[in-house]
Amino acid sequence: MTVRLLRALASFSIALASAAQGQGGDGLLDTPGAWKAMRAPEIPTTVPAARARMFLAHMTDVLALLRATPVLAAPRGFVVIPSEGVSPGPYSIENPDSPGYGRGPLDGFASVLLLPFYRETENSPARVAGEGPSLTFNANQLTCLYPGWKEPYAEDSAGSFYVEPTRLEDVHGHPTYESAAGEPCVVITGRGAPLYVAVSRERFLRALIVRDRIHLDSASIPNPMIANMLKGAREMQRDPRPAMQQQGREMEEALRAQSAAFDSAHAALVAVLTRRLRSHESLLAGMNTTERAAPAVVRNFSMASNPFAEDPEHPFAPTALVTPNLAFFDGARPVTDVQVLTVRTACKTTGCSSWGNAIRARILSELEWTRLEALVR
Repeated sequence: MTVRLLRALASFSIALASAAQGQGGDGLLDTPGAWKAMRAPEIPTTVPAARARMFLAHMTDVLALLRATPVLAAPRGFVVIPSEGVSPGPYSIENPDSPGYGRGPLDGFASVLLLPFYRETENSPARVAGEGPSLTFNANQLTCLYPGWKEPYAEDSAGSFYVEPTRLEDVHGHPTYESAAGEPCVVITGRGAPLYVAVSRERFLRALIVRDRIHLDSASIPNPMIANMLKGAREMQRDPRPAMQQQGREMEEALRAQSAAFDSAHAALVAVLTRRLRSHESLLAGMNTTERAAPAVVRNFSMASNPFAEDPEHPFAPTALVTPNLAFFDGARPVTDVQVLTVRTACKTTGCSSWGNAIRARILSELEWTRLEALVR
């Protein structure tokens, strides 16, 4: 744990201990807060400036709605750090490396970070802590639906495969899912298309077969290090000095033993990877049309043979695999439109067990959801 983090946690402990000086026992100091000036928005060089300005106008509107909530209009006990930006994501039209390139709008964010005041002693001046709760609004980006979205379960050239998102209780009538941090991810959209689609058994198996072949190709490469070291040991044996010759012989003997052990382990690894590849190929070949089209529900974590069959020795909860729906976004619409907006909250400190949770809930309750919904076209 870094010194900075320890100081931040200590700051929160002091702030929480000052509840007697706070408002209504929420642990916040009765100190006037403020909105800090926002830094220049984050804009990738790949996004034209005029297009970025049009898109960022929507993010500025989101921040204005947040600032209109009573708790944030005149903050007390904390300061507000706003930020916004354009961030071409995995399914943005501006990201040529993504499978959704050319099929979706720009994506970006508007966010507020709340930093509480605290006092080191009862009579010392109020200072601002280093961490606190935050609210983030992501436009045209659905990554908060997929825990660990940067490391998909599997993938192919058309997209990534994830565990099906966990649906929670709706918030203000909007579908809500469990985010990567375990917090709710509220999805606001007027699009009728599904957010994600099921991955078929055939598609999943084909992705596994490609991955199996990559692993097998990598494992089949011999270890060049031992060969180079053996060459060096033989050169030592040609040295005119007897001591050096002896060292060379001893080194060659040790390296040959090491090489034999490596070759044995290497052969075993290649055999395992080969069996896995052949098993997946055989499983796919034996499926009929209906079985190939069925949704991929993984029941065997090892996936060594049949990932859809239960393994009594290693129980694994059935896991349905989905992939982001590339047809979700309307490609005929301007890329600066907000077609979906997600709302999520987070907190990096234990302070969220007290005032942080309360203030996040208050912001969401005071937010004008109808005006927020109007921003989503």
